[in-house]
Amino acid sequence: MYKFSDALNTYIDYSQGFRRGGSNGIPISGPFAGNPALLIFTPDKTQNYEVGAKGTFNGIHYSAAVFYINWDNFQVDATAVASGASIAVNGPKAKSKGIELALSGAISRGLTYDIGYSYTRAQVAENFTVTDFNTSKVPVAIITGKNGDPLPSAPKNSATVAFDYIHAAPRSTDCVGRCSR
Repeated sequence: MYKFSDALNTYIDYSQGFRRGGSNGIPISGPFAGNPALLIFTPDKTQNYEVGAKGTFNGIHYSAAVFYINWDNFQVDATAVASGASIAVNGPKAKSKGIELALSGAISRGLTYDIGYSYTRAQVAENFTVTDFNTSKVPVAIITGKNGDPLPSAPKNSATVAFDYIHAAPRSTDCVGRCSR
């Protein structure tokens, strides 16, 4: 982190992250049996790079950042074909890059605002197909991704707006002179 002035701080960040793996509750025998390979999904891992600036100017707090993420074994939500159960599956590699912007401040006494925007380009970085079995035990592709495809369930644009109003409750005067201490 480098402090240019009281109004501007900059930073460069590298971090690693993960989400735990787990198991899917799908049957592997009987009429609704799924692909046994889908019982387990593995942890996904990220390498995150970010450069940004934060500060305050005339009472307005601001932040801006650009980021890049390398993702291994990314997790995706899916649905088992035969049972209809919600499951998590893994894709091999993905990458994500984008920007984040935020402003916050006070409009009046007790009333504040927060505004945010992000643009993300999240893409599959290696071709893959996840297969399950239908009720006739025939393999069926449930998720397919090609290098450069958008990452499933990753919005390209996202915006937030929030207002908070805080008002102190009036003090009770019902006990004046009559309440025990």
